[in-house]
Amino acid sequence: MPLDKFGPFTVNAINRSRPSEGKIMKTGRAVVSLGIFLGTILLCHSVQGGVYTQTYLGNATGNSTIVSEGTLTMSGNVGTDINVTFTRGGTDSATMNDYLVLFLDTTAGGFSSTASFTDRSSASRAAISGYNGNRRTVATFASGFAAEYAVVINPDIGAVLYQLGTDTHDQIYPVLRPQGNGTDRTYNFTLSRSTLNLASGGALRFQSGYSSAFGSRTQESFETLAWTGLWNDATYGYYNLFDVQAVPEMTSVALPAFGGLFVMCGIVGRVRARGAKTS
Repeated sequence: MPLDKFGPFTVNAINRSRPSEGKIMKTGRAVVSLGIFLGTILLCHSVQGGVYTQTYLGNATGNSTIVSEGTLTMSGNVGTDINVTFTRGGTDSATMNDYLVLFLDTTAGGFSSTASFTDRSSASRAAISGYNGNRRTVATFASGFAAEYAVVINPDIGAVLYQLGTDTHDQIYPVLRPQGNGTDRTYNFTLSRSTLNLASGGALRFQSGYSSAFGSRTQESFETLAWTGLWNDATYGYYNLFDVQAVPEMTSVALPAFGGLFVMCGIVGRVRARGAKTS
């Protein structure tokens, strides 16, 4: 009796006069199905995991809703730069008047607080320093965090990257995002790993604050702040982390599964040929 049908993934009938071949066929069917299943899982994982994305929510204790109801999204992968999108909160007619500061920790060293910063040569630098020449509000970073860089976001300047220093915060060109309008909802820009001295698979640590052009702070942030207002000092409860996860290439991981599939297809094909000759 010949085999009734051998489809691409299933065997509908087997020759009952050769039980040993029937067992082989059943085994082949199981391995083929398993191979296809595993290959599909690996392929989907590779495609879906190609870019790692994380969204951070603003806290709910702000003087306005620009940051407290806003979101910060970061995306990237091993060896790629980091794409950043800040989406402000508030109504469509609301205006972003103050400066969102993202303090970045990318390498060894850095500052554990803003206590030594004196640069107030521009509104964005004063927002970083928390200093206006007469008054100061010190931001103490969370344990384990030391900032080397800061990104400042505001409609008047767009998004600008600075390297932090005691006396001067040096602007790094080009500008990350050009200036816009006060009612702009989103601010998109890209952080270069090489510029930040961040390893290809390194994690980006950051803390944030929303400060005025004169250096005074608010409690709005993407972390938690122990703070009582304006020129009082602030202490961060934790820092945020954007980490990328290496995803294996489909060709190096899924091929063994497909290789097993092809081998079993060959075995089942030979069994089918034997059945046809002896029937």
